[in-house]
Amino acid sequence: MARLGLMIALLCFMLPAGAQPPAADVEALAAPTLDEIQVKRKAAEQNSDLPQDIQAKALELYDRAIEAVNQSAEVAAMAGALITRIEEGPGRVAELRAQLSRPRPPVESTAATVDMSAEELQAAVNEKRAKYSVARDTLDEKEATLASLTQSGKAIVEEYVARERSLAKITEEARTPPSPDTPPAVVEARNFYLAARRSFEQAELSRLRRRNASYDLLVELTTLERDLVAAETVQIQDERTALEEVLQEQRERSARAGRLEAEAAIEASAALPPPVAAIAEQTAALQKDLISIIEKEKNVTEALREVTRRYREIQDRFQSMRERIANYGASQALGRLLQRRLEKLPSSRELRG
Repeated sequence: MARLGLMIALLCFMLPAGAQPPAADVEALAAPTLDEIQVKRKAAEQNSDLPQDIQAKALELYDRAIEAVNQSAEVAAMAGALITRIEEGPGRVAELRAQLSRPRPPVESTAATVDMSAEELQAAVNEKRAKYSVARDTLDEKEATLASLTQSGKAIVEEYVARERSLAKITEEARTPPSPDTPPAVVEARNFYLAARRSFEQAELSRLRRRNASYDLLVELTTLERDLVAAETVQIQDERTALEEVLQEQRERSARAGRLEAEAAIEASAALPPPVAAIAEQTAALQKDLISIIEKEKNVTEALREVTRRYREIQDRFQSMRERIANYGASQALGRLLQRRLEKLPSSRELRG
């Protein structure tokens, strides 16, 4: 990984400098502000002396300039966040390593739940479920970020080269004067667009250069962040499972106690009139039905948990294969590997069972 990061950084810095324009061009194409472009666009829009086709062309160029300025603002925000991440990276890496090296805390003791009612336990379970959902979403985001960052070295360099060529193209276009018959309104709008677009290309190229120079640090940092979120997700899941088990046990105890009470009531009502005895018997039957339902609910919960686990495994394997294809391309060997994994996947009937 370290060699890959060094290679990327060297390639990006050693590429031909033809895409870098002279300092004079930089001054001549000073990036316009959003307010400046909007003022010019409004003036062109309100200029009734302009032919319709010329006005439409000028407005189109101003709109493209506005889009480029907005893109530059987004890149500037991304670059600022990247700079902060790189500067704080070494300390954050050390902090994450320390957190991951600590033993996982034991699952929350069920002793604290002894005095909780079924409603309170259900609320606690719901809270853990919500936390687990958020943790899974965060983990998916970390996985996606890491997958994007750890693309092949060739792809990273190609991305940089493509951006450099785009900057060279826009610079060459700015150096080439428009044809003599180009209307002044279009010329002015064109200059604003080229200046704004060139500023965006420069900002994006600078961001990529900075990212590539710190490639190894960023990969390590993102990997550790992913690992920590994964550990936290497992912890939340274990805590939720423990609470669900306590809740299930409480429901079963309550149902059994209710059944015993109903049976005792039947015995006590033996000397009572038949209608009262019939009610007691119906109550006992309902209590038996209740405990049967509770036991089935336990089985359904466990089955759902197992299906969810297997689904996550399949999803993770699929994502891994997608990343491998994206990085190295498809091949017969990879196709055979995918076929073997497909044959091992559970059928829909197995998942429903």
